[in-house]
Amino acid sequence: PYTDVQSPHIQWGNRFIFIHANMQQDVLKVGFPNPAGWLAYHVGGTLFVKQADYHAGAVYPDFGSSTECYCRPEFIELETLGPLVTLAPGEDTTHREVWRLFANVDFVPTEEAAQSLADRLGLGA
Repeated sequence: PYTDVQSPHIQWGNRFIFIHANMQQDVLKVGFPNPAGWLAYHVGGTLFVKQADYHAGAVYPDFGSSTECYCRPEFIELETLGPLVTLAPGEDTTHREVWRLFANVDFVPTEEAAQSLADRLGLGA
């Protein structure tokens, strides 16, 4: 109910998806499988990167989404999801995220700029 794939807030690329989270009143949620395992948010020269392992062949919730982005006027959420697992009593599972902040990052949302930045930061794409 949150996603209009033709929303002006979504910029579809061949390798990257850019979400323009300048919501005034709309709400947007988009999810997808993300083998690269990372997503990022850039604002005011600061870049926040969130990373989590992607498990190829695993079953993920929300139609196979390992990454989701939820935007509303008040906030943005960058979410990583772990594979669905069945646990027996006493068992546990772990979903680990790594958060990184980078200062003084200039960025324009283009495929070339995103790839260059990903390469510079050592992120898979």
